[in-house]
Amino acid sequence: MEHDENSSLFSAGNSAQERGISYVPQSYVLADTERPSLVPKEAYIPIIDMAALRNIGSEERSRVLQEIKEASSRWGFFQVSLFVELECLL
Repeated sequence: MEHDENSSLFSAGNSAQERGISYVPQSYVLADTERPSLVPKEAYIPIIDMAALRNIGSEERSRVLQEIKEASSRWGFFQVSLFVELECLL
């Protein structure tokens, strides 16, 4: 069988290397715009306003703690939307 660069027909049995084919036929090559990407077009980063952590015992503080827990377990990280004093984190 003659090797045509644009052919997608190959006889079964021998591998491409065994048949001496050293290229990928053009019919198997995707255009750059059709190739999958490892980088997402959009990314979601959880943003958490930690100001409510100062209000010990408040419902809002409980909500923020839950947001931190969910972001940490689901994403492994989150973005803090404001400066947080060290005392607030302890």
